[in-house]
Amino acid sequence: MDPFTTDDVANIISAMGLGFKKVVKPELLFSGGRAPVTMVASGEQLEVRPVNAGARQFGLKAAKPSPAGATNYEDFTWGTSAATALATRAAHRIHDALMDRAGGSMHADATIDQLPLLLKALMVHGARWSNKGAMLDGFFGPQGQGSHLARRDDIARILGYGVPDIQRVIDCTENRATLLGAGSISADSAVLYRIPLPDGLDGVRALRSLTTTLAWFSPMNPRHQGYRMAALDISAAGDDRYWMADSRDSAQPTDKAIVRGTVCHERRTGEDARVFVDDGHLLLRVSCRAPAGVLAGPVPYALAVSFEVAVGAGIQVYEQVRARLAVPVRAGAPS
Repeated sequence: MDPFTTDDVANIISAMGLGFKKVVKPELLFSGGRAPVTMVASGEQLEVRPVNAGARQFGLKAAKPSPAGATNYEDFTWGTSAATALATRAAHRIHDALMDRAGGSMHADATIDQLPLLLKALMVHGARWSNKGAMLDGFFGPQGQGSHLARRDDIARILGYGVPDIQRVIDCTENRATLLGAGSISADSAVLYRIPLPDGLDGVRALRSLTTTLAWFSPMNPRHQGYRMAALDISAAGDDRYWMADSRDSAQPTDKAIVRGTVCHERRTGEDARVFVDDGHLLLRVSCRAPAGVLAGPVPYALAVSFEVAVGAGIQVYEQVRARLAVPVRAGAPS
C-alpha cells in the first residue's frame, strides 16, 4: 500500500522542524526514497513497523559494490543521506551554470567567498510548497480566525520552503528573468537595489509574480539567547511598496517565519494594470541589525530576484530586463 501520490511531502519517519527559535528548518525537501514499513494490528491499535524482508526493493537506485566487489553494481537505498546526495548534485548543477561563461553566464567571475552564498540563495530560490501546502493548510491545526501563523509554522515543519525546482533557477525563459548579486552589509545599515522591470508591462493587466531570496552567513554568539548575531531582511523601498506584485502567496512560510533564520524567501503575485512608478524600477532594500551582541564586521550575503509574467501576456521579460541592464545598475550607498 502506497499512501503517497507524489514526492512533495516528507516521509512520515523523518525528523520534523522547526529549528532553533522556530527557524524554518530544514529549508528544502529532497527525495530520499520511500521507507518500506508494514502495518500490524494489535488490539484496537495499528502499529507501523520496519520491513526486513524485501527492503532492498524500495528507495532510490544508487551505485554500490556487488558482493563480489564489482564496481558496476546498483542497489536501492533510502534515507536522509540519499536526499543529501541529491541536494549536493543540485548545488553542483547550479555551480556549473554560474561558471559557464561560454554559455552566457554573467557570474563566472564570482569569487570563492561569494560562491557558497550564491549557491545557498539559488538552491532555495526555486522552492515551492505546490498543492501539498494548500492541502495541509485545509486540515492542519489550529484552524479559525487568527490562527494561520501557527498553522503555517506547522506546515513548514514538514515542507520547509518546499521542493526546489533547480532547472527553474538555472534557465531563464522569455517570460521570466532572474537577477543575482552578492555583497556585504554592516549592522544598522541598508543597501538599496533598483530592479528594472519590462517596459511592456506598463499599464497592462497581466498575471505576474515576484520571487526574492536573501541568504547570508551569520556569526554566532553562544553567550546570547539570540545566538545569531546578524539578522538580515529584504523589504520594498519604493513609493508604492510592492506595486507590481503586491499580494503575498499564502502557500509558503509566513512573513514572520522567513526572517528568523539565515534565508529569507518569499513569493508575491499581482494582476491589476499598474502604471509605472519609481522610473520603472522595483526598489528593494536589504537591511541588517545585530540582535545578539556587537557585530564587529560586515556580513556577506547573496540576493536572487525573479520576475515573471504569464506566457499569454506576450511580454518579452527576459530581453527587456537584459536591455535595461545594459547600463549597470549600482547598489545604493549604505544608509
